[in-house]
Amino acid sequence: MSAFVLSSLRLGTSAWRGASRRSVRCCSAKVEITRELVEKTAKLASLQLSNEEVDRITPELQKIIGFVEQINAVDVSGVEPTLRVEDLWNVLREDKPTIFPAQDEMLEEAPLLESDFIRVPKILAEAD
Repeated sequence: MSAFVLSSLRLGTSAWRGASRRSVRCCSAKVEITRELVEKTAKLASLQLSNEEVDRITPELQKIIGFVEQINAVDVSGVEPTLRVEDLWNVLREDKPTIFPAQDEMLEEAPLLESDFIRVPKILAEAD
């Protein structure tokens, strides 16, 4: 859960609703995870948490928000976006058509056959 959403919950606002993805930015103010915020968030998520669970989750969520704040503080303005971190491309086995070893048994179990193929119900609509 982002600090923006948590702060919106804390403030009792719904500023995040209807905002475009580009305009939603994490607020710069430090978010404090309180017992009340955890209880309110759990209620909004239709979660039933015991008092012990709330006591355990509250500091864990505060740590997570702290990690997110550390990540948000990193200046990445000169860093190119990365799609992949490894140099593996097209790591695929060679595609060799083979006959299924138990094809006859499989075809015997099929509810509807057409030649040596299993016929299945149509699931895609016709193109206009």
